[in-house]
Amino acid sequence: MKKEKNFGDLVCGFYSFIGVVAVVVELCCFILMISGFETEMKVKLFGIELESLEYHQAKLYWERGNPMPKERLEIFYTVMDSLSEDVTVEYSLDENPTDFFYLTEETITRLYEIDPGNIAFARGGEVFLEPITGSEKIDDGLFAMILVHEYVHVIQYNHESYLNEYAKDVGWKEEIPQAEENFYKVLSQYSLENPHEDMSETYMFSYLCGNNLEALSEARIQHVEDFWGIPREQYCQNFH
Repeated sequence: MKKEKNFGDLVCGFYSFIGVVAVVVELCCFILMISGFETEMKVKLFGIELESLEYHQAKLYWERGNPMPKERLEIFYTVMDSLSEDVTVEYSLDENPTDFFYLTEETITRLYEIDPGNIAFARGGEVFLEPITGSEKIDDGLFAMILVHEYVHVIQYNHESYLNEYAKDVGWKEEIPQAEENFYKVLSQYSLENPHEDMSETYMFSYLCGNNLEALSEARIQHVEDFWGIPREQYCQNFH
């Protein structure tokens, strides 16, 4: 004789089904995460309605109706791939989740006091990008370097001892005599502003294959090699 299920059996069966569904959903999310596949969502932050996507351990937010141009988004994906797969594990994107905000100048000014002309900056584990970074005024290579530059600021925030080690090795101190030629072997004048910018500039220039690193001091070259976990010819990029 067929035994009829009571209410308790039905409830248990229902929750068992829900449990299976939850496991399947979590598994799918995990697969998407490790594959780097992007997922989209809508959120509201700072009283502003934002749309967003996740790629690797990066989240990209933009104001509704003002997304990053598709061609520039492809560069974003390429750089995130590099920061996830080519950087030494401790400093990789996988170990240092980062939020990127692609916001209008008006919105950024309302949220933060920044100097005019500052088209990108980092605050803690967040990177802010103005729309000019997505325009034709900034070429693909420069945009890629900006992303690396600001990401390195995030690493400095997460790993202060790493920044201190860099500063010591390349020769930062209160007074630096002009006679110390090795210290002044940099690729941009902005590198000499402070240890933070020195490190970010040095690492960002290494990302484009066309940038000659021979002008850098040996200490800086060594840190570049330590940051990227593979030979330069395998991680550097050429953008057209």
